Amino acid sequence: MKFILYGAGQQGLEALKEFGRDNVLCFVDSNKEGSVGGIPVKKLHEVVHMENCLIVITSGKYGTEISDKLQSEGISNYIFYKKGMAGRNYRQRISAEKWSDIYNEELIDNVSYAICNENFSVWTEELLRITKEQDAVLEIGCGSGETSLALAKHGRKVTALDYTRSSIQIVNVVSSKYNLGVDAVCCDATGELPFEERKFDLVFQAGLLEHFDKEERIRLLRNWKNIAERWFH
Repeated sequence: MKFILYGAGQQGLEALKEFGRDNVLCFVDSNKEGSVGGIPVKKLHEVVHMENCLIVITSGKYGTEISDKLQSEGISNYIFYKKGMAGRNYRQRISAEKWSDIYNEELIDNVSYAICNENFSVWTEELLRITKEQDAVLEIGCGSGETSLALAKHGRKVTALDYTRSSIQIVNVVSSKYNLGVDAVCCDATGELPFEERKFDLVFQAGLLEHFDKEERIRLLRNWKNIAERWFH
């Protein structure tokens, strides 16, 4: 297993020492647009798919923003760094269901920080702009849940759907912490969704459809269309 360390700050240097230089393929710099070691962010998915690689986000303050960036590029093979990770067995890629064993505590802290300090991504800010208080909103494939939680903090009636228990756990913990009232639903979005027609004013997804080919995207959108007054993706 080779590691790509995302974030070249102090935690990145600590991770480099912990994993060992021979096991670290490269750093990606902390401005989230450039590269260190010759791999631009927009090309990371090629490396991850070609090599037995795992992206390790070493930035604490911007961890959630970086994870949203990776998901927007169709990259899901990442974890969050904390000390003591080097002793784990990474001979196989880590599935979504195993993520909670590694980074849930760290990610909960990152999401909590973003919600408490209004440190939202551009994507989240745009959804806040196009929705209004009391709108019923559904996010399909909520991931870290930051956007859904931010919308709820600003008065939207939010449902966050994901097929991984780890994502639902994060949403529930942060939602409870700040009394946001997000309805978190664990469900496979490729099947029938458990919602009545026109239940939501707005339904959106970010970084989900990119994982499917054109025909499957069309099928999913047709399957989802009846539950929303309008779509955003």
